[in-house]
Amino acid sequence: MLGNYSSVAFSTVNSTVKVLSNASVEVRKESDGLLASIFSDRAGVSPLANPFTTDAQGRFEFYAAGIADGYRVKVTKGSESHTLNNQAVGTLQERDVADADKLADQVVSFHYSGVAVDEDIIVDGFFFKQNVTISKVEIYAREAPTGAALTIDFLKAGVEQTKIATLAAAAQKQSTTITALTYTTAEELGLKIKSVGSTFEGNDLEVIVHYKVNALT
Repeated sequence: MLGNYSSVAFSTVNSTVKVLSNASVEVRKESDGLLASIFSDRAGVSPLANPFTTDAQGRFEFYAAGIADGYRVKVTKGSESHTLNNQAVGTLQERDVADADKLADQVVSFHYSGVAVDEDIIVDGFFFKQNVTISKVEIYAREAPTGAALTIDFLKAGVEQTKIATLAAAAQKQSTTITALTYTTAEELGLKIKSVGSTFEGNDLEVIVHYKVNALT
């Protein structure tokens, strides 16, 4: 779903405001200066010419995806030209600040006491309050594993997901990126030690799971 940008082009002559009808509007990505893909509808079905023109009252609007650094919007009428930089476009602008907080990176922490044991369950039966996507796992150990890495897998309703977080041999902390793993509010999250072959599995673990709340509806 695309965000909306709307404005009115005008100029001031001798303290008189004059709307700029049929002015040229050019939209570029601020990040690289390339012409942006813009649309006349929120769904992105109908591409809009770029540049395009304002209406008889100087009004114009377009839909575009929210991107880093925003857009560069340039309005030209005859010899007059004005550019607005870093213009924000995106559906987050339509949300309340409380919703923005929900979309930020969040964490939940689980503690495992004592020496780690292969196939042992760290936690099972944890439910999120919103649908989420897991993004990263951090593992901290009071004593590092030796001989081989300590690994942890996710469980979903008790089923292993083969989404492995790793703490390398001799390391006391390590971060692992997790991709394509989501949980609904009805799905149980679990964590299970899957390390094999270590001389010493590590002692006293803190496992921090990073996640983002899925798009709000």
